[in-house]
Amino acid sequence: MENRKVITIARKTKQKTRHLSPKEKFEHFSNIRVQKLRDCIRQVSNLSNKRYYSYTEDQKKTILKILRSDFNEMIKKWDKPLRTQNTLKKKGFWDSIKEQNE
Repeated sequence: MENRKVITIARKTKQKTRHLSPKEKFEHFSNIRVQKLRDCIRQVSNLSNKRYYSYTEDQKKTILKILRSDFNEMIKKWDKPLRTQNTLKKKGFWDSIKEQNE
């Protein structure tokens, strides 16, 4: 047998939010989600480094177009909040782009 190193990732236990007020839930989830978003934006911006990645101008334009579109959609939701929920199926980024072009 191979000598494999086992890596365990210590995760925080999830906090139950059922007992929290809507204001407390907002603060709790906004702390988590906004930080995750900021981290993801930094990671996407790292893709622009031509030293490590190769991409076409069309790929660049497609990514920036989708990011602008999603950002503008988020701004609209903040300006006019709705109570309806959209059920979205999770897809890969390029799969969703292909679907939009069809």
